[in-house]
Amino acid sequence: MSEKQRHGTRMWVWFGAALLSWAALAGCGGRGEEAPSERHSTADQSEAVVPHRVRPERLPAEPEQPEPDDALHKAAPEDLYVVLDPDRHDAGNFVVVRSRAATPNLDRFAVVVEADRRLGGSAFVAVAPAPNAPGSLEDAWRPPFPLPSGCAVVAEAGAHPDGWPRRLRWRDGSEGVLVPAGTFVFGHDTADGSQLAVTVELDAFYIDRTEVTLRQFALFRQARREARDPLPPEPLNSGAPPDHPALGVPFRWALAYARWLGKDLPTECEWEKAARGSDGLPCPWGAGRPLWTAPRTPATISAVGAFHDDRSPYGVFDLAGNAREWCRDWFAPDAHRQIIQRGPQARNWSGPRTPDSRFRRVVKGNAQDWRSWHREGVPQDAVQPTLGFRCVWRPPNSPR
Repeated sequence: MSEKQRHGTRMWVWFGAALLSWAALAGCGGRGEEAPSERHSTADQSEAVVPHRVRPERLPAEPEQPEPDDALHKAAPEDLYVVLDPDRHDAGNFVVVRSRAATPNLDRFAVVVEADRRLGGSAFVAVAPAPNAPGSLEDAWRPPFPLPSGCAVVAEAGAHPDGWPRRLRWRDGSEGVLVPAGTFVFGHDTADGSQLAVTVELDAFYIDRTEVTLRQFALFRQARREARDPLPPEPLNSGAPPDHPALGVPFRWALAYARWLGKDLPTECEWEKAARGSDGLPCPWGAGRPLWTAPRTPATISAVGAFHDDRSPYGVFDLAGNAREWCRDWFAPDAHRQIIQRGPQARNWSGPRTPDSRFRRVVKGNAQDWRSWHREGVPQDAVQPTLGFRCVWRPPNSPR
């Protein structure tokens, strides 16, 4: 065989071997994964090339993770509860979903902090307070003063930094709101000088969140009936819904109701501080026009607490509107000047010591402009269809 023939034979052998190698690779998946830019040919190709799919390796099994709430409990103290706030509940209305205690005490929640967000809904961890911790609910269970008969602490309302419970509940269902001790601005400087803005210091007291209702006044009448005591007259609006304020109750029977519970009627200063706060706001909600959710005038009478914007800095309702309210003080047009004249002795001012010739008491609320400094004098035996009342309780000692 000539040299030229031998060279041609080698070329054909080399070409055949290359062809066999290419066929073997194509059949065995030797092309592997292509880069994204190589998966499709140019635009003149009729079909896109589908890359070969490689089955992923099975990874080693991971250790099973505990459920989020189990994980929380594993690291949590014994008195921890996990609570949820599902959409079907009102804000702040929690439900215990798991607890280490057989019968968790829902009133022992003092500190609520946000927990693991992996739980469905809004998850929180609630921890019971340390015994005797300042400002905790433990103090609320043991207030630093004796409670009247039929009175209990509203533990879920918390405690003031001084350790006093923020709310108390009496046997008639009323709740008293703490108004802390301190000074406030009483009255208002008027152009004619009939009123003056003066600073008054008061001890702490509890004032009813709402006016006394028809339902509550009916309990009072029933208690006196069972005791065979003289009955007060029925309120003028006795046919209204039971959650409306009791109206047309004379002063003496309003005072008798308060004493039945171990309470009293508020002084004008107490009433006004509960409405204005320590900063002397002109209205319970602050300054400016109120944003009522329904038509309302000073003559409008509704269920107590129905107008949520009529709420003072301490959480007391209807101090601007609804019923006008009795106060304990004798009425005097110059009461604010008398306070200035008495100087430091005006602490816990409770009004003039003697009545005027008409035996008038101070009545507060329902000013045409909703201002909290509005006042009027009404004879104490008056029966008026817009006149109601609420009560206060003064603890035997006050935090200073």
